[in-house]
Amino acid sequence: MQSFEQFLEAKCTIRQCVNGHYYHGYDTSMDENGMDKFIAMLAGMLFMISHDDVEVDQAYGTNWDIKDFETGEYDDLFEADDLVHIRNDIQIIKSYLALHPELLKN
Repeated sequence: MQSFEQFLEAKCTIRQCVNGHYYHGYDTSMDENGMDKFIAMLAGMLFMISHDDVEVDQAYGTNWDIKDFETGEYDDLFEADDLVHIRNDIQIIKSYLALHPELLKN
């Protein structure tokens, strides 16, 4: 979240903060669809939620990644404590999306 805040301090919009983080901090990871990208997507979504400024593309992509993660096929890639935090973050995101179904219509 610190990276997002640095972009915000530089007067970037919420979208610019998230995209800046993705493409200046995780540029290669964002193209690989791995667990680094998954965690970055969760963080970006949580940042947007915290500012109540969630973009449709972010919501759609994060929701898609969550569905893939929830298959359980990737659990062994994380420590047990990390899985608890990830699942808590997922619940926050899912609760927000349930309140804002318009973000997932398209």
